[in-house]
Amino acid sequence: MARRLTFSHPMGTVAPVGALLRVGERLDDLVDGLADRLRVPLPDPFAPELIVVPAAGVRHWLAQRLAERLGITANIEFTFPAALGSRALGDDLGGDWTVDRLTWTIRSLWLADGLDDVVRARSVADLFDRYQMYRPTMLARWAEGRDVTADGHPLPAHQIWQADLWRALIARLGVPESEQIRDRLERLRAEGPDPEARLPERISVFGITSMPRSLLEVVIGVSRHRQVDIHTVTPSLVRWDRLHSAWTTPLAHPVPRSDEALLAGGHPLSQLWGRTADEGQTLLLDAVRAETDAAIEVVPSNDDRDPSLLVALQRDIAGDHHEPARTEVAVDSTLVWHRTFGAGRQVEVLRDHILHLLSEIDDDGAPRYELRDIVVLCADLPTFAPLIESVFAGDDRHGVPSIPLQIADRSVGEENPLVLVVTAVLRMLDGRFRASDVTDLILQPPVRRHLGLDAEQARRAGDLLREANMRWGIDHDDHVAAGIGVLEVHTLRDALDRLVADVPGAVALAADLSDADELD
Repeated sequence: MARRLTFSHPMGTVAPVGALLRVGERLDDLVDGLADRLRVPLPDPFAPELIVVPAAGVRHWLAQRLAERLGITANIEFTFPAALGSRALGDDLGGDWTVDRLTWTIRSLWLADGLDDVVRARSVADLFDRYQMYRPTMLARWAEGRDVTADGHPLPAHQIWQADLWRALIARLGVPESEQIRDRLERLRAEGPDPEARLPERISVFGITSMPRSLLEVVIGVSRHRQVDIHTVTPSLVRWDRLHSAWTTPLAHPVPRSDEALLAGGHPLSQLWGRTADEGQTLLLDAVRAETDAAIEVVPSNDDRDPSLLVALQRDIAGDHHEPARTEVAVDSTLVWHRTFGAGRQVEVLRDHILHLLSEIDDDGAPRYELRDIVVLCADLPTFAPLIESVFAGDDRHGVPSIPLQIADRSVGEENPLVLVVTAVLRMLDGRFRASDVTDLILQPPVRRHLGLDAEQARRAGDLLREANMRWGIDHDDHVAAGIGVLEVHTLRDALDRLVADVPGAVALAADLSDADELD
């Protein structure tokens, strides 16, 4: 594979400005390069090293790995991409354009036309907030009176109301946040970050595979006045090199998916599960290559692991082979696939599997794994976090031990159990009172304690509601308010009536859940 290695400055000095993109297949290989950079002191010995990470889990892992290589990790400040954007551009952006305030502005505009729908106003506010992050050019065209899509085609007739509403919001609120960001980006490129931002001379971005275009522009804008090192991981250097070689001119944004022919082919898992990573790497490469003084370094993989089923699969993905390599690999337990039904059962199987791992013993009689060796990745943490806490608490009465755990990447509000309860209630009141929302509420520890349910009983309560065919709504009135109140079925009240009539032992649970004060 052809690898390109260029440097705009030697590794032993801190360059005054510029961007360095380091790409590797393993995070451990990238940590070595980051540690080498940090060994070179900054011009100001009291200035902290600033490292941008994608999540709290990566922050904890990286701090440990740097401590192993450097001996100490003092005076290092970890932050997240959005926080870097606020720091570089100013934290006074948004104002009336935050989602909460935008919701009520949209509602007030609709009230003038006789429409009062807070739930729909909230959905539209969320949509416009995403437009400001990912489609600022389209919004700028709407502000000019051009009703076009993101790629410049005319808006379909049934979507023109969005452009009209956007112009009405600008008339009411003034300059939108997306335009404020664009103005400040231009100032950042020309003048550099505000001294009040206190950005050090060197900034490291580690482990981030994708960022919105607006945040990428902030990082590149900062690199014109600071040294910015971007350490990013890719599943396959072969696939990444194909992207690198095909890049000739800056991409048009947004990039139509029909034009991504260079991402076709390769390993089936890369095609099935790696599309987001491919697109993120494409945008990152495009942003860096657009800077003429940017340097790109490809870090070869130092993979000397013993052959196993998992290693064979990872090497096939790294080589971007369309067909598995013709090697004899024995089936072993390094790769296990579980097929389960439901989120609750999925977490129970995970718990049992971890308990088996913790019980394994090496030849010398020492435990093969400790809790610190185990990391669980979850794509939908807000949904699974209550289940994980409940299931991993164990059940002493049935001989199921508890497993100590720490759930990372949650906000302060998500970590506070009372805030989680309030959030769950507000989500139900702001939506359709769905069965999944009721189940999530029951699983919250404060609610379980109030109802006198243990973890297993709370899970069973959720199962009973699903078995009783609850879908959404408290009672028939909710369905009537939505305009579909034909049959008095699939509501919480209907499910509780079914449980009382059909399920032995469910009367007490139904009485607790149907308490009018608690429901209201």
